[in-house]
Amino acid sequence: MYLIEMAAFVLAIILLHSLLGKLGVFRAFFEPAVHAIALRELTAINKRADLVASFGHHDGSYKFKTTLSKILAARPWWRWIVGNIVLEAGLIYALLSIVFGNIAPNIALVSFAAVYYAVSHFLLVRGFKAVRHEVEEEITFGEQARRARLDKLAQERVEREER
Repeated sequence: MYLIEMAAFVLAIILLHSLLGKLGVFRAFFEPAVHAIALRELTAINKRADLVASFGHHDGSYKFKTTLSKILAARPWWRWIVGNIVLEAGLIYALLSIVFGNIAPNIALVSFAAVYYAVSHFLLVRGFKAVRHEVEEEITFGEQARRARLDKLAQERVEREER
């Protein structure tokens, strides 16, 4: 495999992972309560205090009861997000077309995809850097709740087997 085709394949995989992450956040629209991490992705409001100011208080598991209209109103530049998703999907298609030989290897396209990925993830990391401790706290709480739930189920199973 040529170097450009190999780079196109790797970038297509990386961009596909990024696209799936963006699309996965949209499932929060259909939940009765949206977790703070998903709400940060949907609204670009990073600090929990700002989320509380916009959406009201969260429950004990960091979930906010909100509506689709409130989420859409919190981020007025949805066209940019949808455009970003369309751009990523187009780049994935073009990169895979290079890999499978449908279009000629193009260093400009591969370079553009690499720069796009680097810039978008730099902005993402910079945005979450300030609230890393809050996100870690939310993830830790979720893991502790999951472990407690699994321990309870295991204990119930042991008690049933003892009977």
